[in-house]
Amino acid sequence: MLSAWLWSLIPTFALAVPTTTVYLHRTVTHRALVLHPLVGMVVQAGELDLDGAVDPAVWAAVHRKHHRTASDEEACR
Repeated sequence: MLSAWLWSLIPTFALAVPTTTVYLHRTVTHRALVLHPLVGMVVQAGELDLDGAVDPAVWAAVHRKHHRTASDEEACR
């Protein structure tokens, strides 16, 4: 049987992975997805809670720098 802290990881990852992938990566960094403003505000609020108040602009800048120096530069533009 799973302990309480293991059960708490399930919703954390269920929320953290999609919000990071969809909101920060696809929407903010690459601008490959446009979310309705209300959905964007809800996702951003959830993202800030899960990642310890990460600034989306800073995350995007760091991620773009990563793509400039990573070997997958051309594939991720």
